Amino acid sequence: MYLIYLVLLSTASAWMFPDLERYCSESYCHIIGRNRKYSGKIAHRLLEFHIDSCSDLEVLKLMPNLRTLELEYCNSSENFTMNDLDPLRFLSTLQLRRGNLSELQDKHFAKFSKIEVLELGGNSIARLTNESFIGIPKLWLLSLPGNDIEVLPQGVFQTLPELLHLDLSGNKIERLGESIFAGNPKLEMLLLNGNPLTWISPTALGSLGNLRLLDLSNCGPLPDLTLQGAHSLILDNSQLKYLDIRGTVMKLQARDNQLTNIRFADKSSVTELDLHNNSLTTDDIPFILMGMWRLQRLDLSNNLIHKFPGAGSDNTSELFLLPNLMHVNLSANLLQRLHFDSPFPWARLTHLDLSYNRLSPYGLPERAINEAFNLQSLHIQGNGITYFRPTTSKKSYSALKEVAFYDNKYKPEVYKNITKFFRDLKVIVLEKTQQDLPSNDSLKEDCAHFIEKSQTLPPKKEIQVHPVEEIIVKNNEGFWNTWNIFLLGILMTSLTVNAVQIRQRYRLRGRHVIPRETPISSMETMFVRDEEMLN
Repeated sequence: MYLIYLVLLSTASAWMFPDLERYCSESYCHIIGRNRKYSGKIAHRLLEFHIDSCSDLEVLKLMPNLRTLELEYCNSSENFTMNDLDPLRFLSTLQLRRGNLSELQDKHFAKFSKIEVLELGGNSIARLTNESFIGIPKLWLLSLPGNDIEVLPQGVFQTLPELLHLDLSGNKIERLGESIFAGNPKLEMLLLNGNPLTWISPTALGSLGNLRLLDLSNCGPLPDLTLQGAHSLILDNSQLKYLDIRGTVMKLQARDNQLTNIRFADKSSVTELDLHNNSLTTDDIPFILMGMWRLQRLDLSNNLIHKFPGAGSDNTSELFLLPNLMHVNLSANLLQRLHFDSPFPWARLTHLDLSYNRLSPYGLPERAINEAFNLQSLHIQGNGITYFRPTTSKKSYSALKEVAFYDNKYKPEVYKNITKFFRDLKVIVLEKTQQDLPSNDSLKEDCAHFIEKSQTLPPKKEIQVHPVEEIIVKNNEGFWNTWNIFLLGILMTSLTVNAVQIRQRYRLRGRHVIPRETPISSMETMFVRDEEMLN
């Protein structure tokens, strides 16, 4: 009987407290939203464990060979400390995210010398020490986004010689001191976006010769910035006015700034350049672009360019050519004309956007566009063009996929013929939609004469009225004419009524004299006498 009792008890225990290794799937385990008790059997095969609560971490003692641990929403109320991870001596990846971790003390992770990946995003870390990362020399990825870090102590990353990826985005860092990354010569990815950076030491990034991506977007204000370079630079919306790149850069994205001056030490390395929504003028273009013979993608939309210089227009010994250019966006500028001898390799272009400029009826180089037989996308909407004469050569538009011609000054029949021509070629003809508005900033256009250098701006852009709006305007004109006639009729009627009343009053003069039998005052007597004299 006793033996039967033991068998039943062991069976019930196995059902109530299963083995962790059997509950999980081979070497991986993910527990969500519940606390479960397990038997005391060690899970030797378990290598990766994810849990979204730190209320009961006794289960960690059952996985001595664990390599990857993800803990989420650990807060101070659960009394979580790094000591809870002591059994995990072989950890190589540790993720402590969206918790309540407020500071990293000296040698905070020194017990886990094998750690290579450390992710601490979404906590409340406000303080680091210069010894916080001592003892983890193999670390190659350190992620600290979305914390409250304000200051980076000098030498805080000095003990991480293998570091390749560092994410400090979304913190409160205002300054980068001298040689702050001197101990990280292998660093390739540095993310600093979303910090209120106002000063970067010229030597802060000087040791990063292998940097492939540097993101300083949504920082600042950083009006003047000097960088050593990187494979890719992202500098969007950082209030930049002057940029000096003293090293090599292949891809530069600096959208939504106030740039008027950019210097490149090595222009021949640039393949992509995105300067959308800055304050660049016609004079700045040759200075920036000349020598970028590897450039393939160019975005200068929403600037203050009223003329794109020709190949030899700068009177220098160097020929202004961009022989590898394929993608060009000049939309929302002040262009009145684009010359055939511009530095664009027309036969190589695949995308050309000239929308919402001030192109005149003769401002579009039709010959060049007809020779661009690799062109896939052509946008010339929102200009003053009255006619477009497509060539009948089949080779000219063999690659064309989409075009946009609306919001110009075509006559209805002309526009109909042009669009029909391209539709017959199976090209998508884009039409205006309710949300399709010009992207240029009207305030920038109004203040352009204060920003442009020694240039006279062309006349203001003539606003094109939508056909539906034209109908409304015409109806309004008819409505006001009828209203004017109605008012005139009322005025004439009023004048006639007033004339009749004046005539009746004239006939009734003297009929309201008070009878003599009635006692009258002296004033009334004077009135009566005056009436009698008149009669």
